[in-house]
Amino acid sequence: MTGESATTPPGPPATASVPLPGRPGTALLTGPGASTADRSGRQARLPSLTVLRFPASLAVLVCHIYEFIWPERVWSGDLADDLLHHAAYLGVVLFFLLSGFVLTWAAREGDSARSFWRRRVVRVFPGHTVVWVIGAVLLLGSGGTLGVAAALELPLLHAWAFGPLVEFIVVSGVTWSLSCEVLFYLSFPLVVRLVRRLPRHRLAQCAALLCALVVAFPVVARALLPGTPLYGEFPVSRQQFWFVQVLPLTRFAEFLLGVILARMVAERVCPPQSGCRTPSWLSRRVWPSRSACPSCSRSPPRGSYR
Repeated sequence: MTGESATTPPGPPATASVPLPGRPGTALLTGPGASTADRSGRQARLPSLTVLRFPASLAVLVCHIYEFIWPERVWSGDLADDLLHHAAYLGVVLFFLLSGFVLTWAAREGDSARSFWRRRVVRVFPGHTVVWVIGAVLLLGSGGTLGVAAALELPLLHAWAFGPLVEFIVVSGVTWSLSCEVLFYLSFPLVVRLVRRLPRHRLAQCAALLCALVVAFPVVARALLPGTPLYGEFPVSRQQFWFVQVLPLTRFAEFLLGVILARMVAERVCPPQSGCRTPSWLSRRVWPSRSACPSCSRSPPRGSYR
């Protein structure tokens, strides 16, 4: 999985006609009804994202090490084992959400879809290709074969495939998440323009709908997909695991939620009747200014968005 930088990186001039939203502080990320205070009060950097990435990365890393050292304990019903795996899977959700959030927050004024895609290719594929080649050599050297699955893994298409001859984890197991990111990157120029056009008062509703959709996917998988045979040590079938955990279309809801949350933060949109109350340490990171929250009819109280 790939974490995006919260700062605006250097890049080539625009070369296509599809504009992306602006650099933090401009009017392009926010909707047409946003006030000047909304646009000028944003921060170009979000150091709190680094704090969020660390526990998510640590949970995923510890989970993989645990599965490698003690495979017989995986999903054994032990409370510590269950907590570790659920923390790791929530960490992946957070990564995808942050991907949408940071891409939206750090997008540059006057950027183009073509230059955005070019930067993503340069960022992802060289390192992925090197890892894939090394993994393929080791796999062949140990007597394994490559086949269709490995061929799909090189262009990062393997997370889409499912069938008796295709496995979504072959040469490099963790690259299924990069396969999801490819969909996110390809769709981002269009998605961010559509999100900009959403009415401001509908943003919280869309975010809530996406949260409900993410929660509903496992329920749908258990209800509609075969539950046997189990997929390795997991308490679900291979079809259920693929649909909920690996399929890019399923994980796209988390990415889209991040894009919408970025606009909500940019315009200081709070859920209705919430009073915008949040812990003081979080409010100081998100709203350094003391201006009133536009979603409230009064200035935010102590310990709220500022």
